Amino acid sequence: MDIFTEVKNNKRYNPTNSVAWFRKHVTDTMKNIGTLTFVGMYQSWQTTRVQPGSMIFFGYDPKTKEQLPYYDNFPCGICFDASNDHFMCLNIHYLPFEVRLQLMDKLIHFSTQPLDDNTKLKLKWTYLKSIAMTNAVNFSVKKYLFGHVKTRFVNIPISDWPTAAFLPLARFRKASQDQVFRDFRRSGRK
Repeated sequence: MDIFTEVKNNKRYNPTNSVAWFRKHVTDTMKNIGTLTFVGMYQSWQTTRVQPGSMIFFGYDPKTKEQLPYYDNFPCGICFDASNDHFMCLNIHYLPFEVRLQLMDKLIHFSTQPLDDNTKLKLKWTYLKSIAMTNAVNFSVKKYLFGHVKTRFVNIPISDWPTAAFLPLARFRKASQDQVFRDFRRSGRK
């Protein structure tokens, strides 16, 4: 089974469907599928490299987890920077579902080519700080060390980003996803 194809093949699928529609149908499609199963299902999308401008899922065990109030063991990151030992992503799991879609809509404008499944966005920190959703960017930006990545990266084609945004794959530790969303809202970040 291919989760992305199954969602798109739903006769009521439309990329502009409501947040509630995506949450329901993506969650129904994902029943009994965990993170390792997900990684295994998409072997052809796997890579060992991080490409800025792409969306990736990956397993992660933070070096400083004892100091963090909470963290996500299976980030969904939109990457914007990479070096020899680390990479930077917007981990959209930290954002409420409706904010994820709003942010992705803003980021699509940074495409350097017509949108297709090979499109990578031209993202830089200076661009991200300038968009209208700066607070969402600041709340979700995370630095990841390559040495603490626990799986291969699953690179999501841009046409599947709306579906990927709703996959129930966040694995927060030390707090629930609802608590993370409350912290986002309480901090005044919209």
